[in-house]
Amino acid sequence: MPWTFYNANGQRLSSAATNISVLDIDGATDIGEDIANGDLLIIDNGAGGTNRRTTVDRIKTYVGPGAQVTMLETDSAATSDTTLSDQAPFAVTVGANENWHIRMVLHFTIYTAGDLKWTFTAPTSCTAEMFSRMWLRTGGETDESWGATPGTGIALIASSNNEYAVVIDAIFENEGNAGTIQFQWAQNSSSGSATTLHDVSVMEAWKQT
Repeated sequence: MPWTFYNANGQRLSSAATNISVLDIDGATDIGEDIANGDLLIIDNGAGGTNRRTTVDRIKTYVGPGAQVTMLETDSAATSDTTLSDQAPFAVTVGANENWHIRMVLHFTIYTAGDLKWTFTAPTSCTAEMFSRMWLRTGGETDESWGATPGTGIALIASSNNEYAVVIDAIFENEGNAGTIQFQWAQNSSSGSATTLHDVSVMEAWKQT
């Protein structure tokens, strides 16, 4: 004798074709956790009745990856040091033939004796346009600078011993080689007065192609 199944609302479920309208979604048990890679969805492939399963991973491909956001959690300081150094965690992994836009909002304490310089390192096949502006925390733009050579320091000159907001925009066109785009900074002139990058400074990175 064949079995006949019904949902909680008394609607018959057929092994041949069960309309999605009879699925009792409201009565199902909640997942109870975040959606994770590998979780499954049902999709009508081509909207023609060809129902298939798919993982949620494909949603990221369809809508795009969004911005990668990283934030500095502890202060970082440079004293009597003009050597450009990597600043963790401000780095992004890039593939060959990818274009990236990076924006940084940084909180510095800068002394006029040392000032500030910054750059990004990048794969050898990468070209760049890098621009920065600096404002006193109390208000008023004090300097701006531009560069196009990854690994070469770009100076920002402080107008007084003070706290500054530094905004950086950079566009990278990476052609042949995958690798890493890494933010670096240092004092522009060696000074015993520490130049300090403060926590909650942030970097956002978007893959454009």
